[in-house]
Amino acid sequence: MAYVFNVYEREFLPIPDEKMWPPWYGARLKPDSAMRRKALGRSVSTRIRNEMDAIERAEKGYMI
Repeated sequence: MAYVFNVYEREFLPIPDEKMWPPWYGARLKPDSAMRRKALGRSVSTRIRNEMDAIERAEKGYMI
């Protein structure tokens, strides 16, 4: 619990206006086009299926 209260012992400085921020020339993020969702059709599942997901199918026929 002492660690939680130690956070509030220090003074929080206000964030300056964005106009006062230094210019940033870092890397630009580019989305992976292979990970984009398709606009049409059924979405592709990323779930890994195993034997627990198998559906037991009943034989076709009628029961009396």
